[in-house]
Amino acid sequence: ATAHQEYAASKLVTEGQSAELFYQCHPGWVQRTNQLLRSQASQVQQTITMSRKRAASVAFHRLLDSATEDRARRLEQISTKGVSSWLTALPLREHGYLLSKRDFRDALALRYGWPIVDTPVTCVCGSAFTVTHAMCCPRGGFPTLRHNEVRDLLGDLVAEVCHDVALEPLLAPLSGEVFRAATTNVSDEARADIRATGFWSRGEAAFFD
Repeated sequence: ATAHQEYAASKLVTEGQSAELFYQCHPGWVQRTNQLLRSQASQVQQTITMSRKRAASVAFHRLLDSATEDRARRLEQISTKGVSSWLTALPLREHGYLLSKRDFRDALALRYGWPIVDTPVTCVCGSAFTVTHAMCCPRGGFPTLRHNEVRDLLGDLVAEVCHDVALEPLLAPLSGEVFRAATTNVSDEARADIRATGFWSRGEAAFFD
């Protein structure tokens, strides 16, 4: 908020105190004024809050309009509600909230689009190394890590309602079945992500992938 906006808000909130100082010789009038202002305090505060939000929204969209596509996308991401909670979370190791100095430095660099130090110029696949490429390169491991984190989280949640839960279970070998999708895994070593007995019906195994 600008200094002018903050001054207007401060003037509105302290109107009763200002009147009391100015009209010290008229206590009855001051008392009636203060009673009225107290009854309107919630509405005044709501008006100030909405005014600040509107001003911040206008400034934010003005900044988005002048930013590059990559920077605009990053600004929209970091302005999402709750996305900055990790900055104020307690560093509890048992919940995975403890970051090393390097992890914290790299997380800030990712948040603000700063270059990450000590990274290679070229990826092992031969492409130029960037943060975006590292997140999706099939040889870098990050796609597998993200997949496994989702699999493990879902497995833990399913285990709360099902007794027989397994990760990466082997599927039964095929016996002549034909599939239209070219990406179907027909290997005898094919696995699903999760198997849970009793998920849909009692005694019946459900497979998730």
